Amino acid sequence: MDFLSLRPVTTVHTLRRHRFTLRVVAAAQRDGLLDVDLVTGRVALRPAAGSP
Repeated sequence: MDFLSLRPVTTVHTLRRHRFTLRVVAAAQRDGLLDVDLVTGRVALRPAAGSP
């Protein structure tokens, strides 16, 4: 999450280059932390609950 706080929107490819596994990305998506578009490869950090 520290990596994504600096870049709230990135790609699966960029995350893989920074040694994130697909398992970690999938788990974060399942936990509701990320929005993942598998067609375009776009990964976006979801806003924290209760934030404006």
